Amino acid sequence: MRRTAIVLALTAVLSLYGQRTDAADFEQLLSGSLAPLNVKLKDLDSSWRQISISGQFEMGDLLQTYSNLFGGKGNSGVYYTQGKTVTFGGETYVIAYRLVSTSQGVSFRSLIESTLGGGSKPSEIDRLTPETSLTLSLLNLRTIGSLNNIRPFNLKEELAASEQAYQYAIASYEKAQLETLNSQVSDNLTTLGSALLKYAEEHNGVLPQLNNSATVESALKEWVEDQSAFVHPNTSEPYQFNSSLSGKKLAEIPNPEQLVAFYEATSAKDGSRGVVFLDGRTERISSAQWSKVKQVSDLP
Repeated sequence: MRRTAIVLALTAVLSLYGQRTDAADFEQLLSGSLAPLNVKLKDLDSSWRQISISGQFEMGDLLQTYSNLFGGKGNSGVYYTQGKTVTFGGETYVIAYRLVSTSQGVSFRSLIESTLGGGSKPSEIDRLTPETSLTLSLLNLRTIGSLNNIRPFNLKEELAASEQAYQYAIASYEKAQLETLNSQVSDNLTTLGSALLKYAEEHNGVLPQLNNSATVESALKEWVEDQSAFVHPNTSEPYQFNSSLSGKKLAEIPNPEQLVAFYEATSAKDGSRGVVFLDGRTERISSAQWSKVKQVSDLP
């Protein structure tokens, strides 16, 4: 009986000692004495490995995973480690570092908009530099899932890959912005083309006087619900009009499908220009096509 009591007492002491040791180690870890809480990318050398994990996700990883599905270049599940471990409460953790998460508060709507190139422009902070901070993470070996793409860390390659991903994001953003802008221009031109035809219907098939922007707007505003349709959504330039059509009868014009009625004053970044023909058809045409269309439409 006495021996049993002694064994139980020793077990309790050892258990308590183990708990205190774990607590002390954990306290040291949180203080940064066992491993730095933050390191710079430039601090890593060839003894480090870059790994990707699956099966253990945080909310930020989940959002990044959705981003990747749509072609994003996120760093979801990417960690840097030397393979060192610590043990707390009977669980073993790999000491690793990762990019500081910036996904807190991100909505799924803004995520998809950013990934598809809309939303906010990719920031310079999305690019890796030698000074980029990495934050301490503990990966539970029991729940970590699988380790993938294990490779030696190479700062030069890491920075090059980040720059490529950043330039891809910028290009995707600018492409989507341009497509959105061009779509708005097409909508405006469609509205003006439709208003021009409605004016003619109400005036015995005769087109209005197209002397200047003021007379055009005055004549067509009755059929234009949103007056902002008269100007470019980005430059605020009024859309140009074909003054050669001024006061003509539609029935006397043999080729309305070839004559431009309204058009963008300045071509877009991709060199294209939005136009609406007299028959109401809206198109974006290349700079080469524009030269021919100008000639046929008798534009200056």
